[in-house]
Amino acid sequence: MVGADNVVSVEDLTSAESLSGAEIVANDANRVSDMQNVGSSNEMHAENGPCNEGGHASSYHRIGIDCGSKTVKILALDSDGHVAFKSYQRHNTNIRATLVDALAECRSKIGDVPARFTMTGSAGMQIAEELDIPFVQEVVATKKAVRTLIPDADVVIELGGEDSKILFLTGGEELRMNSTCAGGTGGFIDTIAGMLNTNAPGLGILANRQPPYIR
Repeated sequence: MVGADNVVSVEDLTSAESLSGAEIVANDANRVSDMQNVGSSNEMHAENGPCNEGGHASSYHRIGIDCGSKTVKILALDSDGHVAFKSYQRHNTNIRATLVDALAECRSKIGDVPARFTMTGSAGMQIAEELDIPFVQEVVATKKAVRTLIPDADVVIELGGEDSKILFLTGGEELRMNSTCAGGTGGFIDTIAGMLNTNAPGLGILANRQPPYIR
């Protein structure tokens, strides 16, 4: 495996043998395409953009991947911390193919640039291990993002594809989540929206059109 300090590229992840179930062959390439060999990522500072351990802006992109129960999300930040690419795609249980397609789109937009990758999401742990990409548990990632970007927030509510979470940040951190019932989760809302031939935002529009006594 490649060491933790290596910076790699997007093209190699899109063609990574591990995404089709084969064994990874590590190499020392330094482009976005080498993502299967990426090491651990550095700290991101919202005001200054991605930084290295010395606090200086990095010369590489930072790419976060979220493989959830329903969707694959990718966000790429350039060396100044600006959004260079973002993608949100439903994987319909075909996670690996969707990830490959999303990364190919990412490479077409930002080029085969040096990058560091980090993965999160309920479906991402195994892929992260196969690709030698650092994995961050989704609640930890959410808390870190909110603490960094919205430091005054007291509560975080997340409607995931198959569960709902409430994270209290003040007065002692506390996490609550639903148990066996999927009602109110993103997957449930998405299913009901599909039955009504609309999407999640469309449900709000439909609700506003109803007479007050129905609401």
